[in-house]
Amino acid sequence: MKLSSQAFPYPVLSPNEDNDTDYKASSFQCKLNFASEISDNGEFAVEYSCLIINTEIEKLINDGSASFAIDLNCSDTLRREIIFLDREGQVQLDAFNLYGKVEFTPLIVTKKIIQNFTSHDLNEEFGGNKFTLQIGDIIAFDETWVKYFEFNNQSFDSLVKVRMVKEVEKLSYSIETTQTFIYINMGSEMYKLYQELQSPKHKGILGISIFKDVLYLAISDLITNDETENQQWARSFRNKIEELGFSIPDDPDFNSINLMAQSFVHEIGVNKLLKEFKLGGN
Repeated sequence: MKLSSQAFPYPVLSPNEDNDTDYKASSFQCKLNFASEISDNGEFAVEYSCLIINTEIEKLINDGSASFAIDLNCSDTLRREIIFLDREGQVQLDAFNLYGKVEFTPLIVTKKIIQNFTSHDLNEEFGGNKFTLQIGDIIAFDETWVKYFEFNNQSFDSLVKVRMVKEVEKLSYSIETTQTFIYINMGSEMYKLYQELQSPKHKGILGISIFKDVLYLAISDLITNDETENQQWARSFRNKIEELGFSIPDDPDFNSINLMAQSFVHEIGVNKLLKEFKLGGN
C-alpha cells in the first residue's frame, strides 16, 4: 500500500523525513512480529506494538475518536481489510485466505467525525487552519511490512474434508468447494458407511467412488472457472498434477476429465481392490 501525505486534503503524519512532511517533530511507529509457523488449522499470529508521539493524535486515540489499525492487502486472493488494534497485542489471521505477497500497512484511522482538528506541530504552511475529519480518515501511517505466504508443500489430501450435514439426504453426499477446502458433505447414513469403509480392506471402494468424484470436480473447476486459481486447494492440486507429470485438459470433456480422475485414484482404488481380492494387477 503506497501512501503519500500529499494525497490528502488534511494533514497526515507519515514516516517521511523530508521537508515536505505535514508535521515537524511528531512520529508514528508500529512494529510487527510475524509468527514463524502457521498452525494446521491455518491460524497465523502477528504481534504488534504501536507508538505515537503527537499530543493531539494521542488524545484522539485515548478518547476513542481514532484507533491504531493495519491495512491488510493480498492482491493474489483479492483480500483487503482494515484491522483495528490496541496499543499493543496480537491478532490472529486465517492464513488460508492469504497467498503470495501480503502487505501490512500500520495506520491511525478516525472512528468519529472530528471538528476543528489541528496540532501544535503542524508545518507553517497550514497557517493555523483547522480541519474536519470524517469517519475512516487516515491521519497517520507507517512503513508497510511485507510477508510472503506459500503453501506449495501442503498436500491436496489435507485440504479435502469430510463432514456430516443434516440438510443432505441421508444416503447421499455432495461436494462443495470453498476458498481453502473441498468439503464432502454427507447425509447421516452415508457418513456412517464412510466411517466403516476407513479400514484398509475397504478403503479402495472410496477411491473408485467418492474420491474420484472429488477429483473430477477439482479438475473440472480448474478448466472452467478462472477464479479457482485463487483458491488454496486449487493451487495445491495443480502442484500435485505437475509433480505426477499430468497435464490438465484444455476442454471440459467428460471422458478426458474422468480418465484423469481415475488415474489419480488407481493406487488407492482399483489397484488396492485387485490386491485385496487377489485378482492380480499392478
